[in-house]
Amino acid sequence: MKSALISVSNKNNIDELASFLIKNDFHIFSTGETYKNLSQSITLDKLHQVYDLTKFSEILNERVKTLHSVIYGGLFAKRDNKEHMVELRNYNIPTLDIVVTNLYPFNKVLENENNKMNMDEAIELVNIEGVTLLRAAAKSFKDVLVISDPEDYGYIMKNFDNLPMQYRQHLAYKA
Repeated sequence: MKSALISVSNKNNIDELASFLIKNDFHIFSTGETYKNLSQSITLDKLHQVYDLTKFSEILNERVKTLHSVIYGGLFAKRDNKEHMVELRNYNIPTLDIVVTNLYPFNKVLENENNKMNMDEAIELVNIEGVTLLRAAAKSFKDVLVISDPEDYGYIMKNFDNLPMQYRQHLAYKA
């Protein structure tokens, strides 16, 4: 099964990318608001909540959604390493082929002079999981396509079947 994990703050054109992936036989795992957004525009038979992958609920007011060994096992496993693949099978962990995530623009919110947010409210906007997903997928760029910028969606969809390794590396660098 081909799969993508999508969890984005900037939802511009994410439904278009998700629809494209589904047409290319991907199953999509998504979190919170991204899942709600996608569920309004794409078919639900290939859209799943991250819980369906991890069997673990989002906890602590959604502070913890994707920090789970099933997700990171699916990202870090080297596809050409037989031991890795056997271990994934033994633990029933699927590989993740694509990660689409971008970070909440924390600095822009704080720089906005009209912002009346106190530090306790602002600290909740700090995104640890997105950074972790980006770094994990970037580390595994030869096996995992990492997409962090909505500006790249069009090029990726247009050239999906022939994305050169150099471009995948460029996306990893961006991430």
